[in-house]
Amino acid sequence: MTSLNQQESVENNLIKIIIKSLKNNGIVHPVKNIIITEPPELVGEHYTTVAVYVKVMFKETFIKPVNLFVKRFPSNESQRQLMKELRFMEREASFYNDFMPFARNFCSRYPSGEDLLDCFSKCFYADEQLIILENLVLDHGFEMLSRDELQDLKKAEVVLRNLANYHAVSHAIISQQGLEEFKSKWRLNITVSVGRNHPFMQLFTTNGVRNCIKIIENSKKEGRQLVLDYLKKFLVNLSTKWQKIFEYPEEKFLVFCHGDCWNNNILFKFDPNSKEITRQVFVDLQEFQTDYKIRCGIGFTIKLAILSALNAYKDVDFTKIGNDEHGIDFFNDVIYKWIEANPQKMDSIESEIISVVEEYKQLQQD
Repeated sequence: MTSLNQQESVENNLIKIIIKSLKNNGIVHPVKNIIITEPPELVGEHYTTVAVYVKVMFKETFIKPVNLFVKRFPSNESQRQLMKELRFMEREASFYNDFMPFARNFCSRYPSGEDLLDCFSKCFYADEQLIILENLVLDHGFEMLSRDELQDLKKAEVVLRNLANYHAVSHAIISQQGLEEFKSKWRLNITVSVGRNHPFMQLFTTNGVRNCIKIIENSKKEGRQLVLDYLKKFLVNLSTKWQKIFEYPEEKFLVFCHGDCWNNNILFKFDPNSKEITRQVFVDLQEFQTDYKIRCGIGFTIKLAILSALNAYKDVDFTKIGNDEHGIDFFNDVIYKWIEANPQKMDSIESEIISVVEEYKQLQQD
């Protein structure tokens, strides 16, 4: 847990980086004040990082303030260590610092190519511990839709079209560079350091599956037994399976993927009159890396972990979690108690678990 002096030092360092990053992006007006806040709607929404809003006000009152969205390492040491091992922030920084400039230059060679990657936000600064982005919600009127609701076909079409553009650009780059040069240039985003020996990896693997088994055991839904049998079988030697699916693929259609594309990481802007979508943006590129079919095994495991834990995140005091097996015990205790205390929410979660398992089984057959 950080002391007040440590926290003040962190904030002062952040302010210095913000001012410098603004100047590097052509905003050179003298700064009057910088306000850092953690909006209530973001509290408990992130385990891997701490997200805050930053409002920069200038001495000349006629200059409009700039709002920023900032992601940084959590203060809890065990979380910080895990994030370093997973290299989440480092991968996202490489997306903004390396891939985007390279890809935009690549696209500019072709007619209308500049617009192909208009589905990502402007980055003011990025390193392995800190990401500073434009605040699309406060400054540009974007919206994040409910993570619990299905979206309509029109929104899905927009998202899939933008994903297709992103995948196509990355595949074209890979094809032009050649596989060996590509692997050398983008090594960080191919060889994933998953912190295999870190006890918190259980959160995303074994414990996530166990929590879902606990939920399905009490379910009365049709097909529960088949799902339960599959999850129990999947649990066997899961840690070994987890490591194997990170082996580098020699696939023909290799692309860079978002890695965590769902409602919470998609923003929409709507025309105020027609309500039509005018732009859509992807955020949270911590899982920026190459992808291929077998990687769905990772997504499957993480989905199960999230399904059994996400709704309980706001009840977890992460400062109490240690960097050992006792931290895992504490976290699991919170999840189990949440499951028992919220039977009214189990129906939708049970349905989602069954759907995820059936989807994964189908992917393995295709």
